[in-house]
Amino acid sequence: MEETGAARQPTLPYPFPKRGGIMAFTLEFLEDQGIVSVRTSGTMPFDEFVRLARDAFEFGSRHGVERYLVDHSDMTPDVNTFDIHDLPKIHEELGLSGDVKVAVVYPENSPGKEDFDFYQMRAWSIGLNNLRHFNSMQQAMNWLLA
Repeated sequence: MEETGAARQPTLPYPFPKRGGIMAFTLEFLEDQGIVSVRTSGTMPFDEFVRLARDAFEFGSRHGVERYLVDHSDMTPDVNTFDIHDLPKIHEELGLSGDVKVAVVYPENSPGKEDFDFYQMRAWSIGLNNLRHFNSMQQAMNWLLA
C-alpha cells in the first residue's frame, strides 16, 4: 500500500512548490518486512521535513509498524543550522521514540551531506539513538531488520 505526500492518493507523489524548489514523497507499507518505506525527491524545506515525519509516523502507526526506511537519495535539504538543530526534538515529539527505528539513506556525495551529518549528531546528542544514516540501502535494511 502506497500513500503520497498530501491527498493520500495511492499512486504518484504529490509535488509541493516551496522556496523555489519542488519536494515530493511517497509512503509505502512493506508488509513482508514490517517496514514503512519513504522515498523523497526534490528540494525539501524545513516545514516539509516536519510534515513528512508527521505523515510517515501516522502511516506507520495505522499499520502497527515501528521501522522506517527513508530514502533521501534524490532529495536535497533546504534548511538552515537552526532548523536542523530543532528537527530531532520535533521528530521525537512526532513519534521518533521508544522502539521506533529509522534508517535514512542518502548518497555519500549528496549536496546536503553536512546537513544530514549534523542532524544525526544532534539527534544522538539528545539521546535519539534509534536513528542511523547510511549511504547504502542494503546496510540500512540490515540495521533495520537486526
